Amino acid sequence: MTHLKFTPPELKRMCLANPAALCLSLENNLKPKIHHWACDMKLDVDEVKEFILGHPKQLTTQELDPKMRRRIKVLKNINGRGVSLVHVPLSILSGSEYIFKKWYV
Repeated sequence: MTHLKFTPPELKRMCLANPAALCLSLENNLKPKIHHWACDMKLDVDEVKEFILGHPKQLTTQELDPKMRRRIKVLKNINGRGVSLVHVPLSILSGSEYIFKKWYV
């Protein structure tokens, strides 16, 4: 398991944005989600951390938002090399389809 190493201000920001995350089980909820994002979605540690900080509500959802999942896959496959989510404005993952297509094309 990779450690994300949140700073105290990052943890505070994340918990203020999604207080319900404090009630989640580390072993039964958070670790499996982070593992899924890292392995199945092929995100590196910095991308997972950036995703969580940008979208803390995703920690308390059962499944990753389908729109975000699809967009992450598209971005990771651009030109066969992919784009790091660290370099993607977080509004692109959750914004309109028009803005998403305009950004990456």
